[in-house]
Amino acid sequence: MEVALNELDDIELAKLEKAVSALKRITGVGGDSSTSVMVGAAIAGNERRIEALKAEGAGDPESRERKEEARYQYLAIAYLADQEQGLTSAERAQYGSFLERPFFTRADFTELNGFYGSAYDRLSDRGKAEMSHRVWEGIRQGEYLFTDLPENVKEKESERLYALLADTEKIAANLQRIPSEDRKEFMAAMEAGRKEEAARILNGEGFRDNVALSPTAEIVSRESSSSREEDDRSIEEKGSGELTLNDVECPRISEVSKTGADASVQLKF
Repeated sequence: MEVALNELDDIELAKLEKAVSALKRITGVGGDSSTSVMVGAAIAGNERRIEALKAEGAGDPESRERKEEARYQYLAIAYLADQEQGLTSAERAQYGSFLERPFFTRADFTELNGFYGSAYDRLSDRGKAEMSHRVWEGIRQGEYLFTDLPENVKEKESERLYALLADTEKIAANLQRIPSEDRKEFMAAMEAGRKEEAARILNGEGFRDNVALSPTAEIVSRESSSSREEDDRSIEEKGSGELTLNDVECPRISEVSKTGADASVQLKF
């Protein structure tokens, strides 16, 4: 059965098969034993790669599934970033790069501090929720404490959480699980302008285990089903040709597939 390979893999396969033929000719015309061993190893390595390419081209189900997941994740990130029309094209590209990360680490602090100090206030509620989820997920992963966060991030995240807790009529279920005394202490510190104390309170387990468990956990007004269907159609329509975040070009989806884009990206809806 003929194996369906993409164009780049087809070229690589042809080169490998040519190399194997040449190496076999070398061993056929003689040479010392050490040369034969090295050539034999090269032949074996190339033949393994040939088999791997053929297996991939044959459509290994797990490989196909990983590629499809990576393709969808890429489309979803591009779509969500494109919705943030309050940002400049460069800021949308930066925001999209944040969405590729399941959680933040200390290595992200400099970039995060700059973003929170400039672009954050122009994000939509959904955009802020996406960022909060990754900030708090970093805390849950043990990457840092809330008090370790850069100043701009601490300030904006504290203010956002205060606003969510203050709206008692619409408080999300996950935030209701924070011990009431912890909530009261945090809100009292914020209202008194004691920002450092408020940040220390947010180091507590009650906040760590309940705040921003998902990007939509604290967004009370859910999208209607018709709106969701429209969003899905928009994502599908962006799947052909070039995806753009306005002025910022994104690679073609076929390139994402060929490069084996990281399918571990965590986007939650």
